[in-house]
Amino acid sequence: MNLFDEIFQKDKEEICSINFISEQHRPIFEEVTNINLADQQLSSIAQFFIAPFIYINPNGVLHIPIGKEFIYEKLIEEVAPHFERIRKVTSGEQVQVMLENVKETSKENFLSVFNTGNINAIALDLYANGSASLETGSHTIKEYKVNLEAVTRTLGHDIVSIWNFFKHSFVQINGQLVLMPNNWNFDESFKDRITVQAFSSVCSSMTILVNTDNNLITSIFIN
Repeated sequence: MNLFDEIFQKDKEEICSINFISEQHRPIFEEVTNINLADQQLSSIAQFFIAPFIYINPNGVLHIPIGKEFIYEKLIEEVAPHFERIRKVTSGEQVQVMLENVKETSKENFLSVFNTGNINAIALDLYANGSASLETGSHTIKEYKVNLEAVTRTLGHDIVSIWNFFKHSFVQINGQLVLMPNNWNFDESFKDRITVQAFSSVCSSMTILVNTDNNLITSIFIN
């Protein structure tokens, strides 16, 4: 069994569907304040969201869609306290939270956890891989389906809790979770990645985009 099967345009048109929202609402922005960081531990999901700010781009903005009330509560309790700016955005019945600027104390906490070897292995695998691979300009992109049966699966690294969060946020609202790994080569070593083995144990499908100019994986789509 091949690990990857290329998806051609005809196949993509047959399997993909797009949901359009007919009614548009003007978004309402609400600043969320008075969130206490005291004694706040870095949970696995917090590490997952903080890691890109440490390894990739400290000036990024997170947009996290909210599919269930418990997701909002978990986000405010475990993730938001580590950011300087927190905004709740409501558009009709749709809600998302925007997070900017990781607090210095949280950066120090993250690096301390990293130095003691206690960082979540998935966050480390995804983002801590040399210099950032952010690129601009046009490239030749190919899409591949990952044959999950060819991957050794693991339920370790707190993947059940992590997936429960993503399933009721990104997957529920957007139809999929999009990961952007840092400097991952497109080859058979993909199946040995901790991230791939963990998500393969809980998801139903996985596809990737590959920049064929440099043979790097640019995106992973999971649902």
